[in-house]
Amino acid sequence: MNGVGDAGGPSGLPVGNGPSGQVPAPRPPDWEARTPQPAQRGVTERARAAYSGARLSSRALFVSEVLAASIWTLFSFIIVYWACEALDLRDTKWLVIFVWVLSGLLAVLPGIDGMLSKILLGVRLPTTVEEARIGPVWKSAAAKIGMAGPRHSLWIEDSKEVTTPITIGRTVGVTHWALNKLSPALLEAVMVRELASHMVSRSSLSRLGSWYSIPARLVAVAIRSLIRLSRTVPVIGWAIFSFLVLSYLGVVLAAVIFFEDPVGPLLYLLPLLAPLVLAGVRHWNERMADRAAADLGFGPQLIEVFYLWQAEQKAQFERSGNGQLVWLDSNRVISQRIRALEIYQRALTRP
Repeated sequence: MNGVGDAGGPSGLPVGNGPSGQVPAPRPPDWEARTPQPAQRGVTERARAAYSGARLSSRALFVSEVLAASIWTLFSFIIVYWACEALDLRDTKWLVIFVWVLSGLLAVLPGIDGMLSKILLGVRLPTTVEEARIGPVWKSAAAKIGMAGPRHSLWIEDSKEVTTPITIGRTVGVTHWALNKLSPALLEAVMVRELASHMVSRSSLSRLGSWYSIPARLVAVAIRSLIRLSRTVPVIGWAIFSFLVLSYLGVVLAAVIFFEDPVGPLLYLLPLLAPLVLAGVRHWNERMADRAAADLGFGPQLIEVFYLWQAEQKAQFERSGNGQLVWLDSNRVISQRIRALEIYQRALTRP
């Protein structure tokens, strides 16, 4: 068992109750086929509206994922192209690029969800203790939003963030902080949020986009490592970082001067613009996932989770006496999410 989507077993915590012979997981109401009784019509209509709203938010999330996957793929293409140029593979560079594109077929292999999640997102399978704690909450959240069945698997991200980024394929992530700090009711709200992003099928696109993003993500990891090195050993780190930045600017300047085609220099400028666009898409993804959870009736619980995380982070930075810039940035982001979700929640509850 590797814990990837489409597979059952305890280590991957599949949604549902496992092998045949056990009691099946409860199924949600069939909104399309079921005709409500007059006494229950108002309740069912509200439930149908909430479910439709959650799917609408999930569709918006799908659109932003397509945009993010396109940007990562374009960035990776530029890196592969540059690598061929740097290695003087001018006669075979398009063959190399074709092989790279053809390698996307590997994204359909069984187990690729888990492998990509481990490599690109740094997640892991839950331990026995973690599985015992989150298992009932995981199954309850899945049943409530109609995602029962052995389709998705749960992974743990060892971070102190409140929620995980968008996961790959049919893997669903939860942070170590949420798992250990939240009550079962609040943890269920977080799990509903993570599962709601999968309400519109996107597993194939997610796998393919993640596969093609590997070259770009490797470069991003190298840049983040240099930034961490500049903080740990400022003299060496900043010397290397400054050299690379100046070299890159030199390449861009040479492209502007010597390229006859105006499209060429733009390719060299795209890596400067890509992080800004990807950051905007990431924030949009967070908002849409938050909205999907609110549509399903878990908005107030999710807002409480955000306030708890904000208060804990503030207390931690006050005790440490440093990291004020990091605190201000994280507080700004979570405050924006809280305000956006509160406005959306008020709109939902307005008669």
